[in-house]
Amino acid sequence: MDANLFDFNLPEELIAQRRAIPFDSSKLLIIDRKDNYSLKHYIFRDIIDFLDENTVLVFNNTMVFRARLFVQKRTGAKVEILFLENPNDLNRNKFKALIRGKIHLGESIKIDEVCNIEVKEKNDYVYTIEIIGDRAGIYNKLQYPTPPYIHGDITDEYNTVYASAKSTNSVAAPTAGFHFTDELLERLRKKKVIFENITLNIGLGTFLPVKTTNIFDHDMHYEEYFIDKDVLIRLNKYKEEGKKIIAVGTTTTRTLEDSSFGSKGKLKKEYNNTNIFIFPGFKFNFVDGLITNFHLPKSTLIMLVSAFIGDTNKTLEIYRTAIEEKYRFYSFGDAMFILP
Repeated sequence: MDANLFDFNLPEELIAQRRAIPFDSSKLLIIDRKDNYSLKHYIFRDIIDFLDENTVLVFNNTMVFRARLFVQKRTGAKVEILFLENPNDLNRNKFKALIRGKIHLGESIKIDEVCNIEVKEKNDYVYTIEIIGDRAGIYNKLQYPTPPYIHGDITDEYNTVYASAKSTNSVAAPTAGFHFTDELLERLRKKKVIFENITLNIGLGTFLPVKTTNIFDHDMHYEEYFIDKDVLIRLNKYKEEGKKIIAVGTTTTRTLEDSSFGSKGKLKKEYNNTNIFIFPGFKFNFVDGLITNFHLPKSTLIMLVSAFIGDTNKTLEIYRTAIEEKYRFYSFGDAMFILP
């Protein structure tokens, strides 16, 4: 399958640089597959009108850690380090990282009087960094990682309101959840919409474009997920009862579909390090509806959305409509809800 089938042109001004304020004031495109792919335009908080006690919202509660560190070598040269593993994990002192700038194996860089880092290994483009000494100096300098299309630094707005500090292992956020506010969640609870949480730790590979012409040649990234046993049991029960399972985001979708793969509508795995690749032709086993943002051209995310919509040409038509209607794209952009 040709990756160019998932390409489109996006005006740069439609790449959102910050989240809407308030978060639930972003635009929402409703897609009804049962009504000949009809499109309706709303504000995100209106999603409450499409959810009830027979719907289950499944969230990815992972939290993004501060992963980006700027350091200066003795020569004065500046180096950017992007940790791929949480450097605040006190049970270890070596971490995988990406490095931008000139650095050599064995080189040591001073952070402050009591802490320095040393480059230990390199495997392809991934380095192993050892933190030596008191890492408080590093923690105070760490910043949130920013996608390349975001200009300037970002702060705590790069986590969802329901992110769990117990799950601080992601270098990117499950951005479909950015649209939810505490107030909207409370309104949904009062309407008896069911909430469940899973955890998938998001890596940088999630947002990378497919660079191979044939998507089957793409080397899909791995990501770990965890589903609490009680959550798994409840979700299977809801599915058996005929309730509609709504995945909030593509990471939640990948988790649920990997856990239920080959099971005919029943979650099986509580944990996996998955490289599941969902593209058109994929048979969905568990997810009935999908809330997601508008994604990068030729990314595995737009391929997943296209698979869920069920028609690649229709997907691009929907994206063209979103562009015409000035929807904002990517991490901080607007949302679509593909109805069950």
